[in-house]
Amino acid sequence: MKYILIVDDDENILDLIELSLLREGVEIDKARDGEEALKKSKEKHYDIILLDLMMPKMDGRSACQEIRKMFDIPILILSAKNEKNKYLLNSQLRVNEYINKPFDPEQLSKTVSRYLN
Repeated sequence: MKYILIVDDDENILDLIELSLLREGVEIDKARDGEEALKKSKEKHYDIILLDLMMPKMDGRSACQEIRKMFDIPILILSAKNEKNKYLLNSQLRVNEYINKPFDPEQLSKTVSRYLN
């Protein structure tokens, strides 16, 4: 079984992502902010983390940096924030993918499945 952590402060986005990925045969956990994501990532091994950038308590950048200190797993950023230089952000945070919101659920599923295989 593969495990995915989805981190977003918008419940509708969490549900949409979960529905998009359930057909991949994965177990999904959800977190609503960076602090919760960090706590969950310490408690359970995830195969992929899908992480929003703009969240309360601890933003996605900070959460990503902390997770990277502990684990080397694929991290995919999902954000409505249109970064001018996604490649610079990717190299700074060592993320594997940067996906803009709104996203195509089918394309998201295909992207995630690449990292699961």
